[in-house]
Amino acid sequence: MLKIKPGWTVGAGLEARLFGNVTGKIEYLYMDFGTVAASVANAVNATPIVFAASSHVTDNIVRAGINYKFDPAVGGYDVPPGIGVPLIFKAPAYGAPVAIAWSWAGPYVGINAGYSAGKSKTDAVFSDPTGAPLFTTGSTDNLNGVIAGFQGGYKWMASSWLMAGIEADIQLSTQNTTPTFICPGAICNPGIGDLATSFDRAQTLDWFATVRGRLGATVTPETMAYLTGGLALAEIKTAGIVAGLSLFDSSGNPNVTPVGFGFYDHRTRAGWTAGAGIETHLSGNLSGKIEYLYLDFGRVSTSTTNPLNATPVAVNLESRVSDHIVRVGLNYKFDPTGAVYAPAGGASAPLLRKAPMLAAWTWSGLYVGGTIGYNAGKSSTDTAFSDPVSGAELFATSRSRRLDGAIGGAQAGYNWLAGGVLLAGIEADLNYAGQRAKFNAICPGDVCNPALIGVVDDPSVIAQFEQGQKLEWFATLRGRLGVVATPDAVAYVTGGVAVGEVMTAGTVLGFDGNGNAVNTIVSSHNTKAGLAVGGGVEGRLVGNWTAKIEYLYLDLGTVTTIPAPTPGATTAVAFNSRITDNLLRVGVNYKFDANDLWLDD
Repeated sequence: MLKIKPGWTVGAGLEARLFGNVTGKIEYLYMDFGTVAASVANAVNATPIVFAASSHVTDNIVRAGINYKFDPAVGGYDVPPGIGVPLIFKAPAYGAPVAIAWSWAGPYVGINAGYSAGKSKTDAVFSDPTGAPLFTTGSTDNLNGVIAGFQGGYKWMASSWLMAGIEADIQLSTQNTTPTFICPGAICNPGIGDLATSFDRAQTLDWFATVRGRLGATVTPETMAYLTGGLALAEIKTAGIVAGLSLFDSSGNPNVTPVGFGFYDHRTRAGWTAGAGIETHLSGNLSGKIEYLYLDFGRVSTSTTNPLNATPVAVNLESRVSDHIVRVGLNYKFDPTGAVYAPAGGASAPLLRKAPMLAAWTWSGLYVGGTIGYNAGKSSTDTAFSDPVSGAELFATSRSRRLDGAIGGAQAGYNWLAGGVLLAGIEADLNYAGQRAKFNAICPGDVCNPALIGVVDDPSVIAQFEQGQKLEWFATLRGRLGVVATPDAVAYVTGGVAVGEVMTAGTVLGFDGNGNAVNTIVSSHNTKAGLAVGGGVEGRLVGNWTAKIEYLYLDLGTVTTIPAPTPGATTAVAFNSRITDNLLRVGVNYKFDANDLWLDD
């Protein structure tokens, strides 16, 4: 079970200037995430049982970091060829760019991060094959998680104080919930006693996007309060298993046999959003904001069946999904004239500092940025069933499943130029991945449990990843080798090492020697190293900003998962999954100029 828990933190540190606008720090933090509670039910046990655990989680961390402080008086490169600039706005070829008063008008892009506290209010209806309801239940569950993403938009100033704008954003989300819905045995399993039918469900909100209008008013010349609202779009996934009981075996004799059916559904839902925020000018072309949004995606309907239950049963779910998000963001406003804005109110540049001169663009130097894209991967899994005592292999099978999802992350690197044409560089990136694959494998009963034929209806052993196999994050460290096709565009190839974390979670449904159902929980996290190769094209946008489109192939090798079999189980299982990935992403980079990094003291 994956849970995102808020908590509190306190600490202390020491920060010192290293050089130019770069500082370094060392910091200690104590974190307290309170109590994390989890439970799991086994409704097919002889006595239905629920295991609950409660953990108080604290943490002590020591970390070192590097910061870059933006200076409002720093100049920039000349405007790229092809962008028309009225002559009266052009800065001179040498000397200080003309500083002008801050204006909110114009296009902008940015990044954001925050926390989402959502709700999934679900009505669950168990019904018979005719559709007649047997039992109705429901729950309201927290759908919480961390979010991060990108935004872009345009603002117009109707007057010196009234602003209108439009903004679009896309967010990756870790929101999830895992409730269990139970139909009492007397209703869904009449004649078997109080052995219930249950539906264990996992619901996730993997990503969402909005397109919104904005209407604001300036509180001060450099601070604005605004209202916002518009359309929202999200991908909502629901997966689970309906666990029940069969009343008779294959010979028609009374014999209670556990039966389960897996379920997986994902759909894109449209809804609406409204909220408000405050944005303020920080320095230069940068502004920061804090924002609240309410999102409503309406009702998400899903259904599944278990035809082998004593009373064949269907489960219909109606989930009302809503969300509250709070996030902070950083925006960069583009100015096609290349103008430098005056420092934000109260800020001032050192009097002895030399004014930078506009310089010809160069690809050389340090850069940082962010990316977003989509991964189309594959998990090729070999499953080996064996005797848990002797280790002798009983049965083997192989299957490949798609491992797809959205990705987003950040990168940093350094470029060198040789002869003005050849580019060499090094780049590192860290990415969140929403990739997930479903999987199941079956060992026939006459192979894995021949002694139980005639004792239970179907002695097959079923291994299934109902919680999925997931690539949770990955990072790469790569070299880059490129050619400057034009002064403002490069084409490159790239390659190096990759590291990723693969989570495997599910259940092995089997039996003991007496024919009693026993389940083995599969839960593992594996961090694997591999390789990454690819290529891309990067072009200069304006000033120090560039954009790229890039393809990468990742191979993380084989991930091995060997769950410890439940005591008494007749069969052990081992999984070997070959994880490969194809990703296509777009990104934006900011390249630091030597004038940014070094200041005259």
